[in-house]
Amino acid sequence: MIKHVRSLQLRIAKATREGRKNKVKALQWLLTHSWAPKLLAVKRVTENKGKRTAGVDGVLWSTPKAKLKAGFLDKKVLHPTIKGTPQGGIISPTLSNMTLDGLEKRIDQKFNISIRSDGCRSNNIHKIHLIRYADDFVVTATNKQVLVEVVKPLIENFLAERGLELPQEKTKITHINEGFDFLGQNIRMFPNGKLIITPSNDSMKSVADKINLTIKKHRGNKTTELILNLNPIITGWSNYHRHVCSKKFFYKLDFIIWRNTWNWARRRHNNLGYEKIVSMYFRFFDIFCG
Repeated sequence: MIKHVRSLQLRIAKATREGRKNKVKALQWLLTHSWAPKLLAVKRVTENKGKRTAGVDGVLWSTPKAKLKAGFLDKKVLHPTIKGTPQGGIISPTLSNMTLDGLEKRIDQKFNISIRSDGCRSNNIHKIHLIRYADDFVVTATNKQVLVEVVKPLIENFLAERGLELPQEKTKITHINEGFDFLGQNIRMFPNGKLIITPSNDSMKSVADKINLTIKKHRGNKTTELILNLNPIITGWSNYHRHVCSKKFFYKLDFIIWRNTWNWARRRHNNLGYEKIVSMYFRFFDIFCG
């Protein structure tokens, strides 16, 4: 991220020295519209010394809830916020990351785990590891007792200090041989020692429901409009899961798409026979791969 931003800045400086104004404008646009500079800006703001300094109002925000109640300015008028952010909102992942920052350090301190110069963890007797993404996280350990008696209470206290609670209905302590869902995928170790990752059943049901709902919404629309709305859903889900064991899930999704689009076509042309509908919407093409 830092290298990418630095590279763009050097290219802008070089183009400026050479008097290439159009090149400078193009690179400046790229710099202001890329993700890397935005992420770097957030990183600098959240990691510098100023994060522990109060602003002009003399108030220091110590919890995400305090930030949610800070209000917002519109046309120089302060509007209070009392409801917070909805689940799935664009600010939700940022707040979750801010909330969970420090959890791994707290766990390391509890188990006297240190980080070596090469980045590896030493003195990690119980093989404690934290993997998190936004508000989803997994903690591993060598036995269930450590997780139940030490790790879980530690996480509950960590969140309580920030005015939050660990949702019991979403918290699961299980063995790797039984498997668990994380970020839309199921991770499981089988008796033969092979670790297999597949799309989770919930993820499969979610994309199937989304496809079904999209087709229902476009019952009276043109075919091209239906395809334009289905393609991002299908492509996005497939690309996300293409690096794991997804073959049977892709076959299942293919059948779901065919069945729903077939019913969509029959509904549009209930006076036509099967062969006519097939010739109109479900054509076959010979593909040659040289």
